[in-house]
Amino acid sequence: MTGYLTRKKSKGNTYIYLRKSKRVEGEIKHDYIYSFGKMPAALNHMYSIVNDEIPFPSKLDGYDIKQIFDWIWCKRQVELNTFC
Repeated sequence: MTGYLTRKKSKGNTYIYLRKSKRVEGEIKHDYIYSFGKMPAALNHMYSIVNDEIPFPSKLDGYDIKQIFDWIWCKRQVELNTFC
């Protein structure tokens, strides 16, 4: 399953979501699959999943730990203003 992380700002807070996009009748539609929460706690939430401190979320069925590692790495690269 493919997906990517996206940031969404609301009321001065930044939230991290896993989402996927698809084209429907010429328009791009976005499906939000999972919310990791508000930054910086969202990054800690991802680490808690990969470190097996919390159960793997059922909404992430079809994804695996390697993908979460990749998302964390990519998120860090964005914070450093480099590309992932």
